Order: sequence, then C-alpha cells, then structure tokens
Amino acid sequence: MSEIGFNSIAERYDLLTDWERRLPREMAFLSFRLKADGAGTVLDAACGTGMHLAELARLGYRVTGADLSPEMVMRARERLPGIEVHALPFDRVGEAVPPQDAVLVLGNSLPLAGTAEGVGRSLTGLFGAVRPGGLLVLHMLNYPKLRAAGGGLLPVRRVEWAGREILFLKLFEVHEDRVVLDLVVLEREGERIRSSLSRSDLWPATLPALSAMVRAAGGEVAEALGSFGGEPYDEARSADLIVVARRRE
Repeated sequence: MSEIGFNSIAERYDLLTDWERRLPREMAFLSFRLKADGAGTVLDAACGTGMHLAELARLGYRVTGADLSPEMVMRARERLPGIEVHALPFDRVGEAVPPQDAVLVLGNSLPLAGTAEGVGRSLTGLFGAVRPGGLLVLHMLNYPKLRAAGGGLLPVRRVEWAGREILFLKLFEVHEDRVVLDLVVLEREGERIRSSLSRSDLWPATLPALSAMVRAAGGEVAEALGSFGGEPYDEARSADLIVVARRRE
C-alpha cells in the first residue's frame, strides 16, 4: 500500500487486524527465534502502530521501529513513549538505524515495495540494518498459491467502534507481473454510510526469486516456513511464506 493508503487508514488500522488472534501466534514464534539466536536488539521495519514493538519491549528486547507512514509512526510513538520510531522506507533504514541483532518485516509488508527492483532495493536497505550474522525475518502471503487461485476475497472483518459498524474487505486481483490489493472500508453510523478504497500494487514473491534477492543483498536464507506454527513451506498448500535469513559475516 502506498504511504497515502496507509495514512488514510491509520486511525482504524488496529481495527482492521484481529490482534487477539494474530499477536500471540506471531509472538510465540518470534520470541522463540530471537531467544534461540541470543538477540538483544530488534528493529521492526514495518511497525505500523507498534503492537509487536510493545510486546517485544515487554519481553525485555531493546527495540526500534520504522514505518513508511508518518501517521502510523505517530501512533506508534504515542503507544510507546521513549521508543525510537522512524518514518522511513525499507531502503533507507540502514542509514538511520545502527546494526541490529534482528530485523523484522511482518504483515505482508515487503511485497508493498511493488516491483522486483523495489524489493531488491528494500532488501539491501534492510540488511544494512542487520549486524553480520544477524537475522532478517520476512513474512508475506504465499503468492504462488494466491495466483493459482486467481486471487480472491479474504474473509470480511466486521467490528463495532465508537458507535459505528465498520466492514473491512480485502480483494486480491492477479495480473501478469503483480497482484493488486484493494482494501475497501465501509463505515455505518446511524443512517449514514461512508466508503473508502485504497489500492496497492504487490510484488508476487516466489521463494526462488526471493532467495536470489536475499543473496544479492548480502544474506542467505536459513529457513522457509509456511506459517508461524513452524511447518515447512509448501508452495501449493501454505497460507504464508516466512523466510528466516541471515546476513553473511
């Protein structure tokens, strides 16, 4: 999603995501991986409003945040006073943040770079923020499976907030060189209904292409998983692709 798209939903971003379901599952995976690697410093390079940052800080990690959207960064800073959070794209985080033990890019954020060239630049910038031997954890949808299905609509999310009923719809359209994400928000307050649309081009990652880009950016893929449950990645079946990469010494 573009910076404009993220800014437009920043106020409702935490409503879009089922954090009660998502956060415990992802934090169990992350805390295990970070502890096993002896990590102490962690950058969440797509931190949004800071939900993962807050949990990581609670567990004792020294955390830094970054996000493309200034509105998201503002909300993360409000949630975590005293924590350093930068408004930066992926390809510039290495300029602003000293090398970390681990860098996280969660929530299908890397494909938002839009093109293979954009993803390549992003990976170079991200590895610039990883210490030699440190970890880069990338989480995204399983695009080969999504493309094979011809795209589709994710389950509609409905929430009630501040006297309003809000519906979030995510529709994926498959094109030859990209996947387009349409995020539709319908909001009803009394008899009044408002709608908004944010459209984003996504780079449809494949594991071979991503592995080659990781190597070109100075890293090596250590593991490819199909979910935060830890099972191996299966292109035909997995819902997600989680790549655990390490910066070369």
